[in-house]
Amino acid sequence: MLCRAFIALIAASLATPAVFAQDMSEVYNQRGLEWHRQKNYDNAIANFNEAIRLDSTSATLYSNRGMSLDARGDYQAALADLNYALSLDPNYEPAYNNRGLTYADLGEYDRAIADLNQAVRLDPRDAAAYSNLGYAWNGKGDYDRAIQAYTQALALDPRDTYSYRGRGEAYIAKGQDELGLNDFNQAIAIQPSAYDYNEAGYIRMERGEYDQAMADFDQAIRLDPNYAMAYNNRCWVWTQRANYERAIAEADEAIRINPKLAIAYENRGYAWQMKGDIDRSLADLDRYVELAHNADAFVERGKVHRSLGHFDKALADFDSALERDPNSAAAYKAMAWIESTCPDEKFRNGKRALIDAQHALRLTNEKDPWAMDVLAAAYAENGDYKQAAEWEHRAIDLLSDEDDKQQCREHLATFAEGKPYREPINVK
Repeated sequence: MLCRAFIALIAASLATPAVFAQDMSEVYNQRGLEWHRQKNYDNAIANFNEAIRLDSTSATLYSNRGMSLDARGDYQAALADLNYALSLDPNYEPAYNNRGLTYADLGEYDRAIADLNQAVRLDPRDAAAYSNLGYAWNGKGDYDRAIQAYTQALALDPRDTYSYRGRGEAYIAKGQDELGLNDFNQAIAIQPSAYDYNEAGYIRMERGEYDQAMADFDQAIRLDPNYAMAYNNRCWVWTQRANYERAIAEADEAIRINPKLAIAYENRGYAWQMKGDIDRSLADLDRYVELAHNADAFVERGKVHRSLGHFDKALADFDSALERDPNSAAAYKAMAWIESTCPDEKFRNGKRALIDAQHALRLTNEKDPWAMDVLAAAYAENGDYKQAAEWEHRAIDLLSDEDDKQQCREHLATFAEGKPYREPINVK
């Protein structure tokens, strides 16, 4: 069919060279769009380049090339094309949509939202613009508006898997896991993907539904044998089942596929720790810190140092965590735990522990039972066993796992004896 199109265009060009150039430009444009749909962005851009060479006055062509440049990750080049498209046609809706997506990919969410609002004003029937608007609101952390935008996109295009996925992520961020799982299942029903199975599995894993979670991760790997995150999540399930050998093997495969997948080093490090190999655990957590360099990485490594009695190293890691995220509840909890329960007196500081534990509780909106457990330990360190018992009871009431409840009951029993809790040191 493409050869026939070229023959027809060549025939037409004999009489009208200018029209021929425009028609040829459109052929390259359509080829570029097809390559873009196939996610071969290099070929898409090459065809858009040729289309623009033949017709340099088309806002459509610059917008389309900008779209493919964005998909390839060349955000500044994409912006240049999209800005030029809008200089050619200030009311060209697809260029606002594409530029809004590029701004969102760059994390410039206010600019993205302004462009995408303009896009839906120009074309209220553009489902993709509403979907991209949801993406921008998600990035900005306004999940209610994200859900509203994605819902509008789905009203216009009920088979838009991208919008189901984005809305599912927004629901999960709001703590509405069941609604999030429903949306990922909707996306799977329309077009199964490794990503959607992995996300559905993650929700089930977080709920302790390990058999169903593992089935989802298996499906993700069946669809994409190189989906590293699914192997990483299977690692966590095997860890929860206390099968540390299989957990480590899963993490090994995740790291083989993606040597820079930071969370795989964290999970493998935890499996090594549970297996009793602290040296390998710390080696993995060092790599986790190196790759992620965020608060969570420092907190996790600090916890291992703490379990070994390396309290100075642990506190240094918790300080580093707070430097990177002054609102890290995990870091405040970990800091307060040492200040309250450390067997080495020189690291305990009851007053500081109470301040840090109370701050951790505020950061978790008084909904985290482990923050309550830490606060109870801080009150006990300060000799207020009544408050310690009250907060420990609240923690126990919120916990669902029986082993976790028993751990807190042991703390409570210590307080009942009029003693602060002292954490044992891992001698392995």
